[in-house]
Amino acid sequence: THQLNLIIRNAASVTRNTRIFYSNILAIPKFFSTSSQRVCILKKHMGIPHPSSTMWNFNIATVNRVHENLQPLKSCLTEIQSTSNVDQTIAEATGIFKYLNDDNFMFWLEIFHQIFPCVEVIYKQMQSQEISVFQVNEYITDFKNAILKIRNSKYCENPSKTLMAEAKEVCDCICVDIMDRYSSTKHLIAAKLFNKKSFTSF
Repeated sequence: THQLNLIIRNAASVTRNTRIFYSNILAIPKFFSTSSQRVCILKKHMGIPHPSSTMWNFNIATVNRVHENLQPLKSCLTEIQSTSNVDQTIAEATGIFKYLNDDNFMFWLEIFHQIFPCVEVIYKQMQSQEISVFQVNEYITDFKNAILKIRNSKYCENPSKTLMAEAKEVCDCICVDIMDRYSSTKHLIAAKLFNKKSFTSF
């Protein structure tokens, strides 16, 4: 998961707008991790069976949870705003609620939510101990095609030409990152073919 989050973090650092989104998305788990009372309110609105302050440790999980539970999360924040007696808590809840209603934030949330499954798939595929050079090429090609499909889809369309260009840039960045990370895999597999200890395997 650490490697997956590195890939996403690199993509999220491409532009100022993605860096802002990345900072805001990470502020959500941080907000809840500092208070068991907030987690209890979160449980009530989101129906979490076993609430934990660490349930949003990973960036990918954070994006997915926010995307899939947007309205319950807003309801949770509204309750915190109206019931808390701590000024800082109210201010933080108000800040998070505000960008959950921000068009730019929602634009990036949707894009990363679409991209993450593709990244997770290729990451899991590359963990196989029995992977071949042919499979590496096939997996990378499938991944590039999946990201290209997102790049050319409605998810990357925006009234702002700047945001639209940045969305495509993020897709390109992730493709390059995956290529760089796994290009050496083919060389390692090829080297294995010439390892005398491996001859009996073929």
